[in-house]
Amino acid sequence: MSDRNRAPTPQSLGIQARADSNSYLTPVQRRRLQRKVGLSIAKAKRGAAAASILRRAAEATRETLPNASGLLLHFLDGSGSPVTIPKDEARSREPVQTGERINQERFKEGFLKDRSSYSLFGGEPEPEYEYRKHLLAMKDGETIQVPKNLPDPGEPIDRYDHIRKGYGSLLRGNLDEALASGDTQFSSKTYKGFTAKREENRIIMTGIVTHEWEDDYDFHREEVSSAVAETARDHGGAKEFKVQSSWNQRVTAEFIVVNGDLVLRSIDWTDVD
Repeated sequence: MSDRNRAPTPQSLGIQARADSNSYLTPVQRRRLQRKVGLSIAKAKRGAAAASILRRAAEATRETLPNASGLLLHFLDGSGSPVTIPKDEARSREPVQTGERINQERFKEGFLKDRSSYSLFGGEPEPEYEYRKHLLAMKDGETIQVPKNLPDPGEPIDRYDHIRKGYGSLLRGNLDEALASGDTQFSSKTYKGFTAKREENRIIMTGIVTHEWEDDYDFHREEVSSAVAETARDHGGAKEFKVQSSWNQRVTAEFIVVNGDLVLRSIDWTDVD
């Protein structure tokens, strides 16, 4: 038989060992493979056991811990898809209420002053979020857009971020929220800025602010309490995911100019979706 017609062997192809055929494994390689398979099976069993324990806990606490149990079941289902929470439901949760209130107050305070960003390499501050200066410079009948900065495409013109640590809910005795969310970020952004119009000494400014709440439903090795969840994630098919919610509000602020100073008379936040 010619070499061309001779059937190739694993050795002739440079194959030293294959996991699907023990025929070409040396005794040492076979023992290593068996050990590896045994470890994989053991890990899979631990993962399945961890997932089973968590699933029973989630089912048992559906009524007493509705937020925590619902998110835990989504984690165990293993899709990894984001969970979008309706606006009204999100706003009933304490971290969201706190974040929205703080960021609204920050916008309110920011309208009455000029904020600047400072270069990390020193030098003069770069004016980016100037409201007061431009509002005071308006003439009767004039309409302007503020702030004047030009962000990168798709980026907000102005924003505030509030980071809430996960242990805050636990300290307040809210176990459901403490188990449902970790460190969360609440962001309030305006992508088009605000339109201001002056009539005599009165200025009306309006614009849209988008509120966004995000929380990564994940587990960290430095947290002793997450060991079972990590086992379910690493070996039981569970997948981490993102929790999110967003909504828009129209901001209407009324100012008056008194003796060259800017005074805020009222500010109103109205849902628009």
